[in-house]
Amino acid sequence: MNDYIMKNQVTDNKKSDLRKLSSYINYIVLLKYIPLCVFFSLPFTHPHIHRQSDTMGVTIRYFFKIFSPTEGSQFFHHKFLPAILQSGDLQGIMPMEFPLLNLILSPFFIIFDNHFWGMYLSRFALFFLSVFIWRQIYLKLKEKEFLGVPVGLSLKVMLIATLLAQYLVKFIPDVFSFLLCLWGFAFLLGEKKINKKLFLKSNLLITLGLLIKPTSIIVFVPLLVPVTLKKIILYSKVFFLPIAMTLVYYLKGSSYLLSLSDFEPLFKTKFRSPVRNLVTFFEDFSSFIEFFSQNLFFPFCLLFFVGFYGLFQKRLDKSKIKSLLTLFSILLFQIFFIILIDGSHALRHHYYFLGTSFIAAIILTFLIQHSSNMFSYVILGSLFIWGLEKNIYSLKPLFKQNHWKECSTLIESHPSIFSFKKQKIFSNFEEKYPHLGLCFGIRSNALKSEYFLSKKVETLPPECETIDQTEQLVISKCPNLKLEYGN
Repeated sequence: MNDYIMKNQVTDNKKSDLRKLSSYINYIVLLKYIPLCVFFSLPFTHPHIHRQSDTMGVTIRYFFKIFSPTEGSQFFHHKFLPAILQSGDLQGIMPMEFPLLNLILSPFFIIFDNHFWGMYLSRFALFFLSVFIWRQIYLKLKEKEFLGVPVGLSLKVMLIATLLAQYLVKFIPDVFSFLLCLWGFAFLLGEKKINKKLFLKSNLLITLGLLIKPTSIIVFVPLLVPVTLKKIILYSKVFFLPIAMTLVYYLKGSSYLLSLSDFEPLFKTKFRSPVRNLVTFFEDFSSFIEFFSQNLFFPFCLLFFVGFYGLFQKRLDKSKIKSLLTLFSILLFQIFFIILIDGSHALRHHYYFLGTSFIAAIILTFLIQHSSNMFSYVILGSLFIWGLEKNIYSLKPLFKQNHWKECSTLIESHPSIFSFKKQKIFSNFEEKYPHLGLCFGIRSNALKSEYFLSKKVETLPPECETIDQTEQLVISKCPNLKLEYGN
């Protein structure tokens, strides 16, 4: 009887510790993300400035195509096809991931005759939408466990560690895709039977998530643990339609978009040889080691793992060790799958691995759950400092001169030249990514235009006459200039 009471006391104490830990994480999350509301009004920062710029460029182009009367098209349905901002006087239709995110965010540019406000609102809206979806996932899973690990606590850990913590405020479709798939996952986890209502909800979310980014399919690997024939049959019914529609879009839809394209493709939509992908992965294996130790969890994760092993390994019985090995096996399978479809290319685009965030958070929560309170709080304190450092970096443009401020100055000084809703196309020295386009709210890379935009370090063509300039940027008038790109 005394043993039973003692066992219950230990369990209650552990639950109480986890509740305190959860409250502590709540404070870290608030302190990490609330200051970043300012961040959405600033130029994009690393990682992946180019990817974010492209995503925003396609979003603005949708505004021009659908809501602006100045851009017409021979065919009505072309308005809904993805196109880039840096296409100059060409159409710029481009094969890319399913552009749902760009479409739903483009109306935010209607509100103001100022594209900076549109970019701020669309970035904030994506963040708000992501947090809303995360909240729905949390409410669905907060009472559940996965291999003995509390899922609710893990979802909070996911916000301050793992790849999601690094990309949640970034303007990329991968986060939206991952969260939609995880929401679909939440409806299925632990379900032995799937009724019609559950099937429809999960199917819709999974289909949208995979269309936006097929790499998010790795989110669903944990559903098969332990692997049984019954599970495979059950989930094959759920995943048939989402996978089929994804394959149709990326095989047939991308080919159709490519046939209309007048630009070299910028987005990766083609499937690559798995054998070639493995070869490139092993050729660049050092990048994988760096990625695993610095990015997959958080920068100092190996110290955490070594510290846990040295101090607390004796706390784990055989069943717990088996659970931990299973978790790491799932994680490695997810990584291997991405490598198989993308090779070393994925190691330069870490957001392809966002689907690992849930299992990575489960692993971290497992280790925290079986360590001492002091060790847990030291780790969480370190994560808070890491998050603070990331925030300081993200907010850097707030405290120094940046090119968006200079563009804003030029726009305000020359309203007759720059009017966002009366969209104009400008010439410039050819740029692969739409940095000038986002800065001025215009379509860039025109071969012939009355006005020419350039950086101060670039030599102006002799036909051009400077109208105005700032510390970094120059606007010129070049009525007789005709450029040639791609030579």
